[in-house]
Amino acid sequence: MTMITDTTSNRLQAIFLKGHLRLLAWGMQPSRGISKGEILKKAGAITGVTYKRTAYLDAANDLQEYLDTYKG
Repeated sequence: MTMITDTTSNRLQAIFLKGHLRLLAWGMQPSRGISKGEILKKAGAITGVTYKRTAYLDAANDLQEYLDTYKG
């Protein structure tokens, strides 16, 4: 069993956001708690890129690059 101890780490957020962005690209609608724009803003806060409203796959790919180069 795995236990997540640091839920504020950028790496963990990037993992969850990447999956969510891929689902948005396929047409999934987010829950009431967060909008598509807020998800893109969170991804942009991690990658340092500002995304347009429909750039879900671009954001997911950038997050994957971030995860590939993540060092701690």
